[in-house]
Amino acid sequence: MKSILKLKNTFNNLLARPSRVLLLCVLVVAANLIFRGGFFELLSLRQNLNKIKVKKENLSKDIKDLDMKIVRASDPEFLELEVLNRFDLAQEGDLIFVFSDDKVKRKN
Repeated sequence: MKSILKLKNTFNNLLARPSRVLLLCVLVVAANLIFRGGFFELLSLRQNLNKIKVKKENLSKDIKDLDMKIVRASDPEFLELEVLNRFDLAQEGDLIFVFSDDKVKRKN
């Protein structure tokens, strides 16, 4: 019985000061976060957030590049040059050089 009363007095003394109550609450919350894995999960979520931010920035850059390409694609001169380059075509008046391979046997 005396031990219970002594424990009760110790507990009341602990709760008599607000700074000790705050410290006790902080310790309980910290222990809960650490032992239940919440702290590590929070760190993992923060890392995932950083990765997502980097991906978002990269996608924003890609979108800007694509928007620029769309603007350029509406220009007829750009379209003409793009067609000439992609399909190896030549405009009227361009010089075309044809090189032969010496290793290929010629038929007479």
